[in-house]
Amino acid sequence: MATLGEILREQRTKLGLSLEQAEEATRIRARLLDMLENDDYDHLPNPGYVKGYVASYAKFLELDPLDMTDRYRRQIGDLHEHEINVAAEPVDLPTTREQHAIPWKTAVIVVAVIAVAALAVWGVVSLIRPSEPDIPVLPPKESVEPTKPTGSAEATSGKKTTKKKPAASTFALTVAVREGQRSWLRITVDEKVVYEGVLDGGNKKDYKVKKEAVVRIGAPGGVDITRNGEPVEIPSGDIPTVTIKQ
Repeated sequence: MATLGEILREQRTKLGLSLEQAEEATRIRARLLDMLENDDYDHLPNPGYVKGYVASYAKFLELDPLDMTDRYRRQIGDLHEHEINVAAEPVDLPTTREQHAIPWKTAVIVVAVIAVAALAVWGVVSLIRPSEPDIPVLPPKESVEPTKPTGSAEATSGKKTTKKKPAASTFALTVAVREGQRSWLRITVDEKVVYEGVLDGGNKKDYKVKKEAVVRIGAPGGVDITRNGEPVEIPSGDIPTVTIKQ
């Protein structure tokens, strides 16, 4: 039966992702993910943190987080089933009479001293704190509209002239995954991440770009990029990055 680490590593490899890509998407250090994939639980943090790592990593890899955390609990239980529980030595607790051994007269004196000290502190604070001056509330000023000169063109015609802003030029960006393929993608449009995840074959993403678009690709062999309908060349490499500027 495959271990939790083997399942995680096999699914990541199937999606064509590296540990660095997984770290960037999940915010979990690559060395911790590598320990998870190798079932190296002795060098990982306490199980409370590791359960969160397993759930986040499983969700990123499109696995069932509940199933993966259950596997982790079972696997950890098998590793520690032979640990010896050392019982704590019994502690002699005081009897009810010993717990209330403080004389009642002493308790009354202590309460009185505390009350006198509290009154003294309150009196000192009252003397030190300055009184707040009364701040007059001024009525709001009436707004007066500036008068326009009689000789101006606006006063003569009665019409306001407005300048038209030039329309911002954009280009159309399309990122598509071919049928039967799937790839991890990270698309940034005008310095804003608009998509990050795994896109199945036959699907595509369309955007209007004003200045610049950056596309990172996990499986470049099954991805097509076009600008205004024209194909864009994808460089070779494990995780190529395509930058398209206006």
